[in-house]
Amino acid sequence: MNSEEKNSKVNNKFTIIDDILFLILITLISITAISIVWQRYFLPDKIPDILGYKFFMVLDGKMDKSISYGDLLITRNVDPNDLSKEDVVAFRNNTNRVTVHRVEDITSDEDGRVFVMQTTSNEVGDTKYVHDSQVEGIIIHRIPKLGAILIKYQEPPIFLAILFVVVIIGCAVYYFAWKLDKKEMEVISHT
Repeated sequence: MNSEEKNSKVNNKFTIIDDILFLILITLISITAISIVWQRYFLPDKIPDILGYKFFMVLDGKMDKSISYGDLLITRNVDPNDLSKEDVVAFRNNTNRVTVHRVEDITSDEDGRVFVMQTTSNEVGDTKYVHDSQVEGIIIHRIPKLGAILIKYQEPPIFLAILFVVVIIGCAVYYFAWKLDKKEMEVISHT
């Protein structure tokens, strides 16, 4: 077996591996999208999660001091019994919007555990007392300003334009890879 045949076999293995990795990636993206759509349809009162993680964009600056407008927050689903003082949590406030504050104290009332949240004095209608059922998750990571960028790109025309560009680039890359593979096969068949 000459070196060209060995190279051809190695290239064919890499092509197969690339195709398998591409299919795995597309499958994971599809499963994630289907999961989110399913959760939104069948659990309309819940915020969709991806393997127990939820993502929130900060739309105002009235939350915890460590969080600013435009940040992207990543939360992990958590058993409210595992929360303690100083944890920063996302929860449903009295107006059913998701808010983020630090746990100041933990008490109880006739309905069970109550988290006393740190709030600012200028917040109108904010929630100071949060029950277990209102907790959406604990903040595990903050990506500064990424939420502000995502907010702009979620507008339907911009989102569709980005999606269109990504699909075109993906098709072009796949086409050129296919052409290169075809040329390689022709070279090998002529030798």
